[in-house]
Amino acid sequence: MGILDKLEFEMNAKVRIISLLLVSLSLLMCASGIQVVLTEPEENKALLVGNITMIFDNFQGKQEVYKDDIELAVIGIYGENEPYFEWTKTDSAGFFFIPNAPANGKYELKGLRFFIKGGGAMSLSKNFRDQRDQYQSVGWDNITFSGFQFQKTPERLSDNRIVNLKYNLFIVRPSGDIEHNTTDQIYGYTVPITFELTLYNPLIYDYFIEDERFKDSGWLPFLKKVSPNY
Repeated sequence: MGILDKLEFEMNAKVRIISLLLVSLSLLMCASGIQVVLTEPEENKALLVGNITMIFDNFQGKQEVYKDDIELAVIGIYGENEPYFEWTKTDSAGFFFIPNAPANGKYELKGLRFFIKGGGAMSLSKNFRDQRDQYQSVGWDNITFSGFQFQKTPERLSDNRIVNLKYNLFIVRPSGDIEHNTTDQIYGYTVPITFELTLYNPLIYDYFIEDERFKDSGWLPFLKKVSPNY
């Protein structure tokens, strides 16, 4: 467990999958089609960045890793407890971003949903009423702003304007229990599961600095400012 200590996980919550939402091919064809667009920095706005990796650890006999095309919702509060809610989706490596969120906000991962190889889908959501709340299985269209009740005074960001929502590692155990961990970096980490899997993921800032989509973006100087490697 030494490597787990090095990762300094900030949260480890277990929930039991209530059910998988089975979907037909017609539903697959009618998916939301979330478009990810990188816009240039606006005044008093921030770039949200993060990663999602979902691992099936022999859950229903599946040994699978899901990273790409995971749709996720981010919620937050800013200013005088003004609400924020936005959808995005991951790229092929599990990374996601949302440009031009209010720069004086507090943000959390509200929920996520994705299609399962061979048919079916999984959809998870969290209420954030208190620290005991956990991600729970919900219907595909039930990841909404409702239920969001944390009322924290937003921490005003420094002028770097980058909000790191970190690596979010979800492990679905054979029993259906879900473990959710967050950390700043997963590099050379052997995941404690029943099959062999090692993750080699860089700092989230560095990933986007090297991302071709950000090569000529106005966000690039802000990303380099918060990375210890640039």
